[in-house]
Amino acid sequence: MASADPFQHLSFDCSSNILFYLDIRSLACCERVNHGWKLFVRTWIVNWGFPIHFLRFVERKIDKDPVGVVRQFKLLAAAHYNLQFGKATRVCMFEDVREIAIAGDFVVWRSSDRRAYWQRLNLKEGGSLFRRHRLLLELQRTDKHGALLVSPAGYVLSERIVSDDAGTSHSISHIYSLLERRELYTIQQADDVAHPIGDPIHMSKKRIYFITRTRRTELRAYDICSGTLIYTTLLAEGGGLFPSITSPRITLWTFTAVIDGEPELLICLMETAIMGTIAIVNGDNGRIVQIIRMDFGAGAYITVDSIHGEFAVCIPDMIDSISVRVHKYAQGADGLFYERCEEVISPGCSPLSNLEIDVDPFRYLAASVQGDSGIPQIQTFSDGFDASSMAHHTERQGTAVIAFLPTGKRPITLPPKPQDEEEERRGFVPHHKMPDSRYGNKVKFAVRFLGGERLLFSWGTLFWGNEAFYLFHFGIQVPGIKRG
Repeated sequence: MASADPFQHLSFDCSSNILFYLDIRSLACCERVNHGWKLFVRTWIVNWGFPIHFLRFVERKIDKDPVGVVRQFKLLAAAHYNLQFGKATRVCMFEDVREIAIAGDFVVWRSSDRRAYWQRLNLKEGGSLFRRHRLLLELQRTDKHGALLVSPAGYVLSERIVSDDAGTSHSISHIYSLLERRELYTIQQADDVAHPIGDPIHMSKKRIYFITRTRRTELRAYDICSGTLIYTTLLAEGGGLFPSITSPRITLWTFTAVIDGEPELLICLMETAIMGTIAIVNGDNGRIVQIIRMDFGAGAYITVDSIHGEFAVCIPDMIDSISVRVHKYAQGADGLFYERCEEVISPGCSPLSNLEIDVDPFRYLAASVQGDSGIPQIQTFSDGFDASSMAHHTERQGTAVIAFLPTGKRPITLPPKPQDEEEERRGFVPHHKMPDSRYGNKVKFAVRFLGGERLLFSWGTLFWGNEAFYLFHFGIQVPGIKRG
């Protein structure tokens, strides 16, 4: 009797072409058919599958060990599947929080008692959690808290605003090493500096970035280990793009994201009174490598796909229904970024609904909290039709705009407790008591994707601000694995 296994009758090239059309979850399922399929799928993953789905990991994080490649592929595939279906592997709760910062395996937060704490998010070798530590920071009664940033390498920036007797205030940024558990240095305004240091906006593994939001928009980079000023880059002067271009316009706001790699790239989204500008800066030397002009509103933001080294400009639209217009940019062979496509992701909700939503345009997912239930949900999307004929999506003639419509919505669930006899997953129930909205203490929610394996959910009130944060993990819990 002839074998019904298609891999026994097709050539290696034909079978490989079939696997090109499968998603990462289907590939993991094919590996479990039999021993022959297991060997073939693993060979394909090492040679072609990993570069297709996780390009940047091949270049920077994966060695030539085939077993390590397949193992890392499965971990990333499992996290993608769990996130798509809202299956969290664990959740961390942080109560009485005023500010929180998360990067890599570190989380830092401030509480209402003006104290700061930190914790490692990965697991110990035995599978247990790391304990929480207090971050030693002395504050005077008149001091105020400023920015709070954390680096994937374990460095923390805590800014405090100090006022003198004359009423003049200035900022002092304290830099700590969490692994050494001590303060390293401070960055503050010197008397002989003509221009202000600005606001701290980002900490990478090597540098700390500050930006000024005045008529002269500058980007300043400091070495994260020593605090030495590396360079100062003039992004805009009087609202112009370069120092030689001046005008009465001023920079209204900026939004900055970072693409890790060699070199490190900063994507600066700047909005002026007349137009918007995307400035791509080389983080190593501060050189502006590219300027992209685009019309966007004050609600635009940047999402980075660190796996493939791409970024997307997301522009919320609240005219008829809640939707997000997405412009995706990919890096070409010459090192410049070119617009790859334009898409519209429509959750299908009214702007009048009490909805907090965050969109991941690269995985076509949306996290939302609707109503007063306090239960976060994951929404999936699929391409529906060409939306270029829609009235508010026709800025560029001849460009096809693909609309992605919702295909499902699932509440986030948690694994069963160890002592439970049943193996069914349990629904997430917030461990806090909602304030009574009848007395004007309206509850507000917020959700935000953090990379490809985490989701941050918070609730608070309009009067007191954020009260509790829940950090959902969707990756497989492997003790001792560090995530950058």
